[in-house]
Amino acid sequence: MAGMEFDEIADELYGLAPGEFVAARGERVSAAKAAGDRALAVAVGKLARPTVAAWLVNLLVRAEPEQVGELLDLGVVLRDVQAAGSGDELRRLSVRRHVLMAALTRRAADLAVAAGQQVSDDAGRALAGTLEAALADPGAALAVRAGRLTRALSYAGLGPVEAVSTAPATSEQAGLSGRRRQDRGQPTAATPTPSPKTASDTRRETGRGPRVRPAAADQAHERKLRTARDELVEAEQTLSAARQLAADRESTVTEARHDLADARHHVDELTAQLERARHAADAAHAAAENAERELAEATTAAREADLRRSAALTALARLREPTTPRTG
Repeated sequence: MAGMEFDEIADELYGLAPGEFVAARGERVSAAKAAGDRALAVAVGKLARPTVAAWLVNLLVRAEPEQVGELLDLGVVLRDVQAAGSGDELRRLSVRRHVLMAALTRRAADLAVAAGQQVSDDAGRALAGTLEAALADPGAALAVRAGRLTRALSYAGLGPVEAVSTAPATSEQAGLSGRRRQDRGQPTAATPTPSPKTASDTRRETGRGPRVRPAAADQAHERKLRTARDELVEAEQTLSAARQLAADRESTVTEARHDLADARHHVDELTAQLERARHAADAAHAAAENAERELAEATTAAREADLRRSAALTALARLREPTTPRTG
């Protein structure tokens, strides 16, 4: 499989709702293994499921790229104006910032509803915090623009945003060497890691001359250096996988809590319905008892009336019988 397929897969996965992510990722990993591309399968398998807030940001980037781009560009201007200390211009730009933030927040809510996703208040605040972080910090802006966030970002107001959590923005960053991502007009989300300084770099910076040592010692030193670098890369990959697994578990716990809250609410509704049904049954039972009592009373009254009617008829018949005069 070509490296382009990793980028296509990542873009597809991070456009899905969090509840659909894991199953879709598993399908892509299985397809890569079936095609014999183990490197792609490993890279895709390491993609972390986004939280609801991160998914909302990724969704916004896909649905409203121009509006998101306008907000991020405004962040660049705001930082320049703040550095220049122009109060009037800063106030004008701040108004525009509030307008864009409100519009994007509303749009994200609409997109979530259209996707059938329930967004909690916490997720809404995390979305707003991520957009604020992208306004304030260039690295966060790059991560947002890439559309592959795995967790929400936050900005404390001092220094760069820490621990930007995003999926690899290129095939090379995913460990697929020699594979290039098709340019979509978007910057990458991650900043290249500076290469470690060598001993010669240090000597040049300190002004010290090179130290002559045997070739065997140089070779041993280089081997140790390569081993240390390999161990560092392996440790970083292990740490990244652990963080992604933790993010997956965190997202799963959050969704489970939401499901539990929904279930409890449903139980409360059913309990209330059951209580109303019990009251209705009690009322119906009382009404039935009243009706039975009234029926018994009516039956008794009818029987008594029938007896009185029979007696009256008998008396009337006797009165109608002709009387025979008596003879002396």
